[in-house]
Amino acid sequence: MTQIYLKDSEKEEIKATFREKITTRLKFYLIPGYRVPEFSEMEFEIGKVKSKRKLFRRFLTPLTILGFMLILFIVVLAIYAPWFSTFPLQEITPPEYPGTLSFQPPSIDHPLGTTKYGYDILARLIWGARTVIQAAFIPVFISISGGVILGTISAYFGGWVDSLLMRFCDV
Repeated sequence: MTQIYLKDSEKEEIKATFREKITTRLKFYLIPGYRVPEFSEMEFEIGKVKSKRKLFRRFLTPLTILGFMLILFIVVLAIYAPWFSTFPLQEITPPEYPGTLSFQPPSIDHPLGTTKYGYDILARLIWGARTVIQAAFIPVFISISGGVILGTISAYFGGWVDSLLMRFCDV
């Protein structure tokens, strides 16, 4: 049997690490709320992964998926309106007088029926969705652009500039 001889410095180092491990474990078990630094780093990394999963799971409810699919359907319908509608935009604008096909019930030619003036309701819905999405895109784009610009300036300068810009945004 061979004996291992350690230098005094190595013995002290082993004792110090042993003491450190013991005190850390005692603190962990005896002090409520104490966190081991190595565990805290791991918990932080695990927490980031869990928070991403939690955020993703929040959007996996049936109603959320149904709402997302409905909005996606309307956007696709609006973008490809000329392909889905059998009537061009010029034929669905209101005329000066009531047409002969006024208030027709749903049929193969007019799946949702016709209006007082004899125009297809489905075609008007499709072209109307296109107009609404185009009209909504402009204010959203302006708001996002302005927010990014103000946020970047505020973050770069900080201090009183940040406070001033935040009060401006509050107003």
